[in-house]
Amino acid sequence: MDAVDDGHQAVGNRRRRLFGSLKKSRRDIYQSVNQTANRKRLNLPV
Repeated sequence: MDAVDDGHQAVGNRRRRLFGSLKKSRRDIYQSVNQTANRKRLNLPV
């Protein structure tokens, strides 16, 4: 049981770390997507 719990904790920590880095990149992605969308709305070259 302890080994299983340790495994779950390790997976949770890894997942948390992964999502932490994902969140940063996702914010950057959203910003770039919003920029291109705004340019399209203003009929500017993307």
